[in-house]
Amino acid sequence: MTEVYVIPDDAVIKKRVNSVTRLLEGKAIIIQNGNPCPFQLNEAGTKIWAWMDCPRQKNELIALLCAAYQAEKNMLVADLDFFLAELFRRNLIETDC
Repeated sequence: MTEVYVIPDDAVIKKRVNSVTRLLEGKAIIIQNGNPCPFQLNEAGTKIWAWMDCPRQKNELIALLCAAYQAEKNMLVADLDFFLAELFRRNLIETDC
């Protein structure tokens, strides 16, 4: 099993400036400089990516997700951690920790 890097709840997350984003049928497609393979996001990923247009704490993203999907924190945290770890692995985001 692959270990997932978990960003602390109080960490500030921001997008790196090494990519551009396009919307196609309401879903974000991220094109990273030097990478010929685009990264397509689903609906939830597109929302999270848009919320990170300005630096945000992970706690803020959790609260926004809970409000958007009318769900409890414990139902969303694991999925958010997995998504953020993938963005981090692809060098699309950075944190202050």
